[in-house]
Amino acid sequence: MYLGGIVVSDVPTYFQHRDDRDYRSLGASGGVASVLFASILLFPVNTHGGGIIIFPILVPIQPFLFGLLYLAYSYYMGRRRADNVNHDAHFYGALFGVLVIIALVPGVLPGFFQQVTAYRF
Repeated sequence: MYLGGIVVSDVPTYFQHRDDRDYRSLGASGGVASVLFASILLFPVNTHGGGIIIFPILVPIQPFLFGLLYLAYSYYMGRRRADNVNHDAHFYGALFGVLVIIALVPGVLPGFFQQVTAYRF
């Protein structure tokens, strides 16, 4: 999943910027996003009172909420292109992780939605 996420997330950026000698933003973060989002699909709710803690905020957030916010942020920043971070790779890596886990684990989507809808804030 990790290696596939790297390749899938970096290929669109590579072709988009292949003639831009100043663009140097290919890396492994798409692979990390693919593994993270596969785990979010499998475990969208932390039932033990915690969640994902983002440094430096240090406030736990449920994985499914983090995933939604992360995708929205990555999409927005990818369209803005205001920094030297490959936000598109994060976005495409996350989508790759979701699609692979859906293909490999039957029933993962109904389980995801069941856990999210049963969660009480």
